Amino acid sequence: MNSLASPKGLDFEALVHEHQGTVYHVALRVLRDPAAAEDVAQQVFLMLFQERGIPQGVASPKAYVARAAVNAALNALRARERRSRHEEKAVPKRSTPMQPTDAVLQAEVRAAVDELPVDQRLAVVLHYFQGLTHAEVAESLDVPAGTIAS
Repeated sequence: MNSLASPKGLDFEALVHEHQGTVYHVALRVLRDPAAAEDVAQQVFLMLFQERGIPQGVASPKAYVARAAVNAALNALRARERRSRHEEKAVPKRSTPMQPTDAVLQAEVRAAVDELPVDQRLAVVLHYFQGLTHAEVAESLDVPAGTIAS
């Protein structure tokens, strides 16, 4: 893996080493998701790298980095909430609650679909589970529409 050269005069490795715990823990407290907190930490350090470190004249570098972590974590949290709202709108509401037999049937259908060859599985998933038309599935998979219809 190639490492990026630090901007002139910036000891980026020392910067990361000094502040990585703070950045990660702040993000983790906001997001309550370790993987998302790691993503935010990467974003914060990428931003610091691109800005060539902490700006001159900052009274408290630790506070500056913590604020950057808070801002990035809040942005990630807002994005996650937006995605969740959009996903809720996209999933049709069931008029009746799912019965235990429905869950068993769904599991059997998913297992059967998983056994299909990849090209057929993709076609089934795109059409029946994602709601694409035959023409859209054909375009997505770059095959003739008649192939999908059969």
